[in-house]
Amino acid sequence: MTASAQQEERPPVWVGHVSMGTPALGESEAFMLRVGMRPVFRNADVVILELRGGTHLLLSKEDAPADADGAEPGDAPFDLMVDDLDATRASFAAQGLAPSSIERGRIHSTFTLTEPAESASRSTRRTPPASRSRRRAPAERPSGRRRRLSEAR
Repeated sequence: MTASAQQEERPPVWVGHVSMGTPALGESEAFMLRVGMRPVFRNADVVILELRGGTHLLLSKEDAPADADGAEPGDAPFDLMVDDLDATRASFAAQGLAPSSIERGRIHSTFTLTEPAESASRSTRRTPPASRSRRRAPAERPSGRRRRLSEAR
């Protein structure tokens, strides 16, 4: 196989499921639907939502969320990617979701969106690991977890 053929092929693995605990399952579900995820399954303790590419977000009801990677309230265990960061941010702002301003980076540009039920998202456009997570002082942290959203290139 040529080098260019290898670069054009999709990798043979991908993320199937991402899990996140939340003390307010209904609020977290509503938020994730609002930002564009598709409903797959729901019961009293678990909600499964689909992201682009078939990855599923499993939201589970927990009294105090504790992510497997040790994330605290205020940190998301994953980032979200979008095609058009500026348009997505404008859409979220128009919906009253209060996204942060866009931070322009060399590899990724990002903005942060806070989910009301102890979860947050960040939209990204390929952010280098060193700039992925800026910790705020505890008094500055919003009540929800931040999600970073990025723009796909």
